[in-house]
Amino acid sequence: MTLDAHGAAAAVLSPLWREFVRYHTSHAFFLEVLDLFEDPIRKQHGYLERSPDGVSRVLRDLRTQVRYTAGAAPGACDVTMDAQVGINTPVVGRPASVRGAHVDNPHEIYAALLYMRDERDTATGGALEVYRCTAGGGQVCRAYDAEERSARRAKVGYDVQFDPQTMETVASVPYKANTLIMFINSNQSFHGVTPRSQSAYPRRLVNVVGAAPFL
Repeated sequence: MTLDAHGAAAAVLSPLWREFVRYHTSHAFFLEVLDLFEDPIRKQHGYLERSPDGVSRVLRDLRTQVRYTAGAAPGACDVTMDAQVGINTPVVGRPASVRGAHVDNPHEIYAALLYMRDERDTATGGALEVYRCTAGGGQVCRAYDAEERSARRAKVGYDVQFDPQTMETVASVPYKANTLIMFINSNQSFHGVTPRSQSAYPRRLVNVVGAAPFL
């Protein structure tokens, strides 16, 4: 669910949430992202420095706009930004994950996940794991095709894009209140969520994203 601090739904948000959303979808925040990740963004998303007519441009001069608004159409801006509430449903049966090993939409430039765990939630799991492809010999880890992906989902109960046998865990970020993870998206930005044990509480987070305006 997108937090709309700019339209009619703003009336249901507290002033603090409205300010949170406004800032994290602003050009000022985009510049802060560049302060941290300008070189990796240039490496993974170099197309941003080329206009549609081939003219070179500077990352810091890119036009930003809130995603899914009238000004976010291709040609009207260069980067779309969003702040979304994420609520993963409580686990009522066997341990379950939100999603296994995957990469995000290729139009996504960066993502930041801020965890907002309920202090009463005693479930285990729900950590975000970062993976490395272990396919050797210059091979690329192959994504499941639609049939394989459906079969895997039926077996484990959640979506998995890549065979976990080809993934090595290189980092794990616990599902803990006030914990933030931020990364630059690429076709090698493999990540997933570990299964959670039974819990009456949802897994809560805010997802802050920047993307090319093609969604």
